[in-house]
Amino acid sequence: MGGVRKRQVVNEVLGWAGDSLPESHLVSGAFSNGIGNGGQGYNTRRPFEIAFLIELAIAWKKLPQDRQEKAATDPWLFQEIVDSIEDAESKQLRHMLMHFLFPDHFERIASGNHKRRVIKAFSVLVDAEPADDNRTILSIRRELEKLLPSQQLDFYWSPLVEAWYDDSEGASEDAPLEIIRHKKKIALYGPPGTGKTFRAKRLAERVIRSAALSHMGPARYFQSQDKVAAAIKGNVHRLQLHPAYSYEDFIRALHISNGGGTEYRPGYLPQLI
Repeated sequence: MGGVRKRQVVNEVLGWAGDSLPESHLVSGAFSNGIGNGGQGYNTRRPFEIAFLIELAIAWKKLPQDRQEKAATDPWLFQEIVDSIEDAESKQLRHMLMHFLFPDHFERIASGNHKRRVIKAFSVLVDAEPADDNRTILSIRRELEKLLPSQQLDFYWSPLVEAWYDDSEGASEDAPLEIIRHKKKIALYGPPGTGKTFRAKRLAERVIRSAALSHMGPARYFQSQDKVAAAIKGNVHRLQLHPAYSYEDFIRALHISNGGGTEYRPGYLPQLI
């Protein structure tokens, strides 16, 4: 949603009370930019998100002033207050609000599922997992900062995002990678032009990156991005089958050698293996 539409929505609501948001206001100016995307799930569940925000505002106003002041400077106390609202953990606004107020403690991630996937991918970096996902991710970040001291880190930016996220999989499931690990194969089907080839390439890249991260460990993995990229380039192949393909092309056949004799040469499948 762009800045113009954001201002329209806010002014529509303010208009019910005979008010409006001046274009010169700092908030109006901030609407021209963004720091994330809640996705389709947030848009379809917006009434529940707004209800959560209202309940949180009521609970906040009921707090004594000294507790409000303390929570405004203590990220973990603020999280405790937010989580006191019923079903808070299922709301994306929970994650957004905590990041807005304490960006050094809470990541720019508005999905509990994404946070769990980050923890799963980088859990080897922390000796013991704290009970709270946000504390775990903060510990992971601090370890990553030691491994990549010269980079500005964001879990949605390279080189971190490739280690845990694949947007070709869909919004919330990582089943395809688990299926490939178990079955060693996957079939994608559908009409032409629906992204099957693109998704296959992304899945192949993720299989290799996941294996590299597991085999190398985080330190070597992040220090060897050129080698990982070369492994992806050298191990992902595409073959479009057609009726003219024969056994000789695909498996093995006799060919004329450089010396004029004949020799067996492997076809496409043995070369790939």
